Amino acid sequence: GAIAPSSPPNLISASESPAPRQGERHRAYPSCSTFHCAHEETTTLQSLPALSKFRISSAQSTRMVADTPSFQNETTPMSEGEGTSSADDAVATCAVCLETVEALGVCARAVMPCCERTGATMAFCLRCVQIICQQGPGGVGRCPKCRAFVKISGDGAAVEKAEMRGTCTMCRQDRQLVDGGVCDACTMGLRHRLRYECQQCGGAQMIPHPMWRYQPGPAEFGHASWACHVACGDYTKWRVLPSDLPLVPLADAPESWGVRDEWLAEVRLLRQQEMRAVGGGAALA
Repeated sequence: GAIAPSSPPNLISASESPAPRQGERHRAYPSCSTFHCAHEETTTLQSLPALSKFRISSAQSTRMVADTPSFQNETTPMSEGEGTSSADDAVATCAVCLETVEALGVCARAVMPCCERTGATMAFCLRCVQIICQQGPGGVGRCPKCRAFVKISGDGAAVEKAEMRGTCTMCRQDRQLVDGGVCDACTMGLRHRLRYECQQCGGAQMIPHPMWRYQPGPAEFGHASWACHVACGDYTKWRVLPSDLPLVPLADAPESWGVRDEWLAEVRLLRQQEMRAVGGGAALA
């Protein structure tokens, strides 16, 4: 459906590119090797490297990307007796940082309020979930397993569901509110003002809304519409320009883009850097 902005979005030229946020790295998404944007000055096809070439800077982190556990089978219900652990089983590790989880201490196990199951083999440490929430708008992050909205409790000792729904002060829609009465979509759009290609006229326009969420793939046009102020004067479909694709936050990319492992690799790298900074001792507060 159409997404009506509360005010006309600011336009920028096709050649102007938003600056990356601090600490943001350029990324490559799959299925983008041969899609062409009509507004480009040349008629050559845009080419982006495949995700298989995605690498974290250190050799150790590069190896850890390949070791990332698969999440594909964790979203389906398990039959009785499956996914349970016993004293004889292997010690549980955090599916993000791959450290051994404990009841307390440096790598305390996080009890996820959205998808925790007694005896489940997949675990996350509290510190990794804290990092994920710190990266999200208003301290709200996504569960790495089921992608529900979660936040850290006031005392920092537990994970809670982020269940603050209401009318967003910007888009006036009933949504999950994350930052002073503003919904997660509007907050994310304001943080990441990316440029998109109009499906109808091929023009480029900055849109202060995460329109990437409605794209089945990085190179496909989304199913939601936004007002085109380039040439159409109507609501049209959009896709992120190839030059701005690296600015899409991995944590918020659609599940169908297949970048969850790369997102968790970023969190893992931050966790490893943090642990090295304190000599393997307690995590930074």
